[in-house]
Amino acid sequence: MAIGDTVYDTSSGATTSLQFDATTTYVSVTWADDSRHLCLSRPLPGQGSPSEISYDLPGSPAVVLGRFGSQGQQVPGATILACSATSNRVVVANVGAMNDTSEVWVLDATTGAVQYHRTYPTTTKTNGNIGVFVVASPDGQYLAETDAATGSATIRRIAGDSVVARLSGMEVHGFSWHGDLVLAAPRPPDFSLVNGSTTDPVVIDWRTGTTVWRSPAGANFGGRLAAQPGGEGIALDLGVGQHWGIWLVGADGRGRAVDQDVQFLVTVLIGLV
Repeated sequence: MAIGDTVYDTSSGATTSLQFDATTTYVSVTWADDSRHLCLSRPLPGQGSPSEISYDLPGSPAVVLGRFGSQGQQVPGATILACSATSNRVVVANVGAMNDTSEVWVLDATTGAVQYHRTYPTTTKTNGNIGVFVVASPDGQYLAETDAATGSATIRRIAGDSVVARLSGMEVHGFSWHGDLVLAAPRPPDFSLVNGSTTDPVVIDWRTGTTVWRSPAGANFGGRLAAQPGGEGIALDLGVGQHWGIWLVGADGRGRAVDQDVQFLVTVLIGLV
C-alpha cells in the first residue's frame, strides 16, 4: 500500500520512497494490476495545462509516458482509468468539471506510445452533466461509455475499436477484474442529473445482458469500487437507509455487507485495494 510518498510491503514490512512529493506534486496515484507498479498523474503549472503521466516501479526511476489533457480549477484533466502491468497498458481520460470525458488515450506502459485514441462530442449545455462518462476495465481491454443524452451505455473493446454490447437506460460505474461484469445504475436520458446516477445499483453480465445482483431497494452507490484480483467479485461502498458499509458481490449473484457505518473507512480501504 502507499501512504503519501512511501510504499509499504504488507508482507515484509519493507518501505520504499517514491520519487515525488505526493502531498504537493501528484494528484493521482493508481496501483497497477500486479500490485507492484504505479501509475502517476502530475498536473503541470498553469490554467489549462496538461498533466504528466508516469509509470513507476517503486525503487526505480519513473518512466514518463507523456503529457495529456487540460486541467484547471475544478477540472481534473488527465485521469488514469486503468493501470495494467499484465497488458502493459495505461488508459488515460481527459475529464471535465462535470466528470464528462472528451478524450481517451491508451498508452504503452513501457514506451509511452499511443496505442489508441478516441474523442467524444461535448455539448454547449451549462447546467448539469454533459457529454459522455467513461470507465475502463482494470486490464485496459474495455471501455464503458455512458451517454448523458440517451441515458445508455456502450461497452467497447479497445482492440479493433468495436462495440460489443449496449446497456439501455444504464450508467456504468466500473468493471470486474477481467471486464466480464459491470456495476451499473438505472439512468434516464436527462442532462440535469448531477454527478451521475447512483440509486439502485446492479451488477450485470454485459455479454448476456443478465443482471446477476440487485442492491436493496433505494440503496445508493457511494462512488468507490474495487475489483477482486483475478476473480469476478466486486467490492463497493453502498448506502442502505441511514447506513453506509462495504458490500461484497460475487459472480454467483450473492451480495452481503461485510461492515456497516464505515463510510470514511470505505474510502480508504476501497481506494487501496
